Amino acid sequence: MKTSTLLLSRLILVGHRKNYIVPFQPGLNIIYGDSATGKSSILECINYLLGASKFVFDTEIETSVSYAALELELGGKPYLIKRDIFQPTRHVEVYSAWFDDHASVFPKRYVRSYGQPVSGDGYFMDFLLASLGLPIVKIRTAPTREDSTVARLSFRDLFKFSYLRQDDVGSKNLLNVGLPVLHTKTKQTFRYIFNLLDENIALLEEHLSELKAKHRRLTTKYEDVSEFLRQSDFKAAVSLEDELDELESQIKILENQLSEVNLRVVADSHAARYLRELLAEQKDCLALLQSDRLNSERQIDRFVRLRNDYAEDIDRISAVVKAKSLLGQASPADGVCPVCDSPLRLDQWRESFQINSEDKLAQEASTLERRTKELGHLLTEERSRYQELSVRIGSVNDEYERTSRLLDEEVSTTVSPYLAERDGIS
Repeated sequence: MKTSTLLLSRLILVGHRKNYIVPFQPGLNIIYGDSATGKSSILECINYLLGASKFVFDTEIETSVSYAALELELGGKPYLIKRDIFQPTRHVEVYSAWFDDHASVFPKRYVRSYGQPVSGDGYFMDFLLASLGLPIVKIRTAPTREDSTVARLSFRDLFKFSYLRQDDVGSKNLLNVGLPVLHTKTKQTFRYIFNLLDENIALLEEHLSELKAKHRRLTTKYEDVSEFLRQSDFKAAVSLEDELDELESQIKILENQLSEVNLRVVADSHAARYLRELLAEQKDCLALLQSDRLNSERQIDRFVRLRNDYAEDIDRISAVVKAKSLLGQASPADGVCPVCDSPLRLDQWRESFQINSEDKLAQEASTLERRTKELGHLLTEERSRYQELSVRIGSVNDEYERTSRLLDEEVSTTVSPYLAERDGIS
């Protein structure tokens, strides 16, 4: 195992009003002071920034600090580790620069522990081991069992024996002797620390465990399938292979028969194809004639409406002429010019600039009667065209139905037997 170094440079508590900085020097650093002055908080903060699950802080830190950061060297390279002290489950941000220059560097975001779903740039524990040049291995939870499950060896498993609280040093449970699972992992961790746990051997043991577990699953599946086959009274493998060969030969024979039937269907479907083409032409012709008849019907409706309008206008003109003959002519009256107040003789102006109203009404009535006659001729022609189209539609429709019956008969007499034969084969 290569020699690895982890050197602390500065602990920085970024506050709302100012930053609280604790510098460290190369070699042994002793933190001393009066009681309740924050000595334990400094160590707990370092432990938290190196991956601890929680950070128990005092009220002063809660009210004055936003987040914590740790400058350190891992394998001779500078890094800045930044964590939110109020939300321990959030990602750990790692900058490859010191605190004063970290704003210009894009951080990598790591998941704190292996128990969380992997996201971002991976696990923070793997980053620490890789930066220290330590191999990332998985160890057996039960070393004496070949099919034992494996668990990751974490940086926290190693750091546990570097960061010792006063209560832990005097405790009998420091090595988890009373807990078999944790004690086994502790022994494996010491093998790793003292270079007795070879990385290649660990990988082989992990692969062996996976193969043993797979072998156990396959054995169970084989036993279940064998039991099912015995209960179902399946035949031996040799007899099943003979039956399979026979079925394959029958499939080839049926495929050849199916190909022959398809060829006969194609050869005997020329008449049906001609009838289909004729049926499509008749359908298009029928649609065109129906469209023309619909246009003719609309034209007749417009002519009838216009003729009725002319008739109403002629009746109004006749009523006006009759009313004037009964009431007589209006007496001429003089007027006064609205501009200059000079007297005006209205009868003189009427004779010069106005056509006789009776002549004008008679002329208008004559024009409307002439147009009514023209509409009558147009209506007659359009009705004749409508009748012709109706007759042609009936004729084409009869031909369409006759062709459809011929096609059905052709299919039923020629194609259907082949299709039935093909369906029987397939």
